[in-house]
Amino acid sequence: MLLNTTTPNGALTHQTLLWRVIVSVFFVLCALASLPAQQSSAQQSSAQQSPAQQQQSSASAKNLDICDTLLRQSSRRIVKQLRTPLFPQDTLYVTPLQHEGAWMLETALFSEFKKLKRFRPQDSLAAHRTKLSLRITELATRYFGVQNEFDMVVREISCAIAGTVETSDGAVQPLETVQEQYRDTIPRQSVSALESKQYAFAASSLPEAKPNFWKQIAEPAIVILSGALIVALFFLVRTQ
Repeated sequence: MLLNTTTPNGALTHQTLLWRVIVSVFFVLCALASLPAQQSSAQQSSAQQSPAQQQQSSASAKNLDICDTLLRQSSRRIVKQLRTPLFPQDTLYVTPLQHEGAWMLETALFSEFKKLKRFRPQDSLAAHRTKLSLRITELATRYFGVQNEFDMVVREISCAIAGTVETSDGAVQPLETVQEQYRDTIPRQSVSALESKQYAFAASSLPEAKPNFWKQIAEPAIVILSGALIVALFFLVRTQ
């Protein structure tokens, strides 16, 4: 049997008013709960992205892959310097790099510049070779906390390379230091899957998760209070 929601003179009944209050309170609480998430999404979308970040998806890019991308970009900038009239145009012999990520940089360099060869000290003509000496002064991964997002972290991967070219007559020409950086925001729980623990530069310690008042206290309290309010109003209507 349908309930009559109005009195004979057309006024709304007490039960109908209570149900409208319940529905209104429910939608207000839902709107409050979704407000921080909307603000966080807007902040993340407005953040500036580096060129490397635009080329790869942060959801699937592993730290080691990003390091490789940064070193390849660095190698292109180094080769661009070597092709200027300031440096000799004959074959360059690359001296060994003392870094655990040297293999990635060397691979990129040899693919970019065909006039490169590996320097061998035991070669009888070693003293007369034009040598390219590079140093990876920085190649590291870092994590930073995100304000109001305890389950997210900022991932920053950076590299810096310095070097010199020594000609056969002993003259040394310095190269301009090359720096590259990648920065994005990733879920804290995905960090382990994106790291390569065998390489120190592709992993790092996570910052301590700071308590988030809204997500850990306010949001659960609103959900509990809204549920209790709805139940209380429901029984109040039943007793009228």
